[in-house]
Parts: sequence; C-alpha cells; structure tokens
Amino acid sequence: MRGQGYRLGLALGGGAARGYFQLGVLRALAEAGIVPDCVCGTSVGALVAAPLAAGVPVEKLERLGATVQWKQDVFNMQETFLNLAFALKSYFRRLQKKVPPGVLESSRVPELINRLIGGRTFSQLKPLVLTACDIVTGEKILFSSPEVARRLAGSTGYLDLAREPGEQSWQNIWAPHDVLAPFEDVGVASRASSCFPGIMSSLPIDCPDLSGNVKRRMLNDGGICDQVPVKPLRALGCRKVLAVHLGYMPLFDQVDHIVAVTMNAVNFIARAQIHENLRLADYVIYDPRIESASFMKIDQNLVQMGYEFTHGRLPEIRCALEL
Repeated sequence: MRGQGYRLGLALGGGAARGYFQLGVLRALAEAGIVPDCVCGTSVGALVAAPLAAGVPVEKLERLGATVQWKQDVFNMQETFLNLAFALKSYFRRLQKKVPPGVLESSRVPELINRLIGGRTFSQLKPLVLTACDIVTGEKILFSSPEVARRLAGSTGYLDLAREPGEQSWQNIWAPHDVLAPFEDVGVASRASSCFPGIMSSLPIDCPDLSGNVKRRMLNDGGICDQVPVKPLRALGCRKVLAVHLGYMPLFDQVDHIVAVTMNAVNFIARAQIHENLRLADYVIYDPRIESASFMKIDQNLVQMGYEFTHGRLPEIRCALEL
C-alpha cells in the first residue's frame, strides 16, 4: 500500500467542546495551502471531518461554530427532558434497568450535518472515514463509502513509522473487533461517532458490512475505541499523516473513593491507546494548554488558540510532511 495511496491524511480526534480548537487549526492549514487528500474523524472530530471532506470552507465552519444554538440546532431538548425525567422516575422507583442509555438526545445532528454538506453522501466526498463503537460488542465501526471500505479491506498492514529507520515492521491492522461499514448517510454516521456514552443516547443503526450482511448495532462515541484515528489513514496508504489531538480526560488527584480510582484506571487505559495511535502520525498538533479547556463549556477563544498554535509551527509541519 505504501506509495500507492494518498499524499496526506488528516486525523481529527475527539474532545467534545475542545473541538473548537480544530477550527483554528484548519484555518491555519488552509491559509498555508495544506489540504488533506483524505480525512478521518472521531467524536467531535467527525463533526468537523465531514464538512471538511465535503469542501465546506473553514470560514463557514467558524461562522457556524460561533452562531449555532446547541439546544435548538443540535440537541432535541424535548426528548432530553423526557429522558431525564424518566431516569429520575426510574431511579426513585428502583427500576434502573429501564433507565435510558443516555440523557442528551442528539437526533438533530444528522439534519445539521447533511444540510451543511449539501445532502451529499460518503461516495460524493473526498475519502472520509468516521469511527463509532458498538457499545454491546466493543467492535470499532468504520463508516466510509463502499469504495473506501474495499480499499481498507485490501490493506494487510501499515508501516510503524515510529520505529528506527531500518526496523520496518509490518503489522496486521484489522483486529477482529474492527468492522468496515460501507455507508452513505454522513449525518447519521457523524451522530453515531459523537454519541458520548452515558451522556448522549446510544444510536441504533442497521450497519452493513462488505459481505452485504446487515446487523443491528447500538453505537456510541468512536473515541471509546479510537480517540485519534490515525490507523485507517495508514491503511489507506497515506504517505504522510497529520493528527490533531485535543488532550486527555483529567485525572483525580485524590483517589480516596471508588469513582476516582475507577475513572483514573479507565483514563490510563485510554491514554495508552492514544499514545499508540499518535506514534503512527508524522506530526501531531497538540497544544498542552488545551488541558485547561472544558470538555462541556463552549469557548470561542479555542479557535484563535488553535490558529495561532498551528500557524507558529507551520515550518515544523511542512518539514515533517515533506511539503
């Protein structure tokens, strides 16, 4: 695959409200004439990757980010309040088995994304992969056009560029828990990729595979399986991969209760996964200051932070990507 694929792939990681940082990154890259040939996104990165693959101007994405009304445009608040009311009612009646799988209802995401990209499908965009997680089986679902899915299926491995020169080690890329899903509805795939577990309701989708079999799946945030999706870009044969990393979940300083211990343990596992993926990128855009940003609170200042950070490192980026 190496040398036979695309010139540059861009991996956009998850990070909820920190995704505004990515808008600034994209503006700096666009001004520098750095345009990816294919894009892979997960979670909030999927919401940015889809319009990017459709050729939506970065300026339009920034305007949307500044004007979007999340309660009206993204979340169905009526369904959200119903979920919350039912959860509280079930709790007090000790009927936890009937508690809904999430509180926020993100049913308006597909309409928002599909309208933004002009109703186009995966097959009508530049190569795009969006990841989600089957919360029942733990399988990683990779949504893409049928053509891209077939190309991914034909990949037998990727070159681990983090190794020393001369130590070219080819590894099998598709573990049994990875599922290639040829799909066309970009909005639905974007919603599935960004359904944060426990917060947003899981999304039931009839997912096809390359054999034509269809399986009903309950999907949640792709970051559960792949927080910064570099591997699919390597499998597509990208000669160079640029990744945008939005940081980590915060750790508990005091671990004197079960929640802190459990959350830190899960966090360490997630960090190990992220580090393994980032090693496969040629350059990682990561500003340590992002760690002080909220995952839940919208901060428009992150756009400018992403722009200035990326703009100041353009010489490094060009060198790493051989541009």
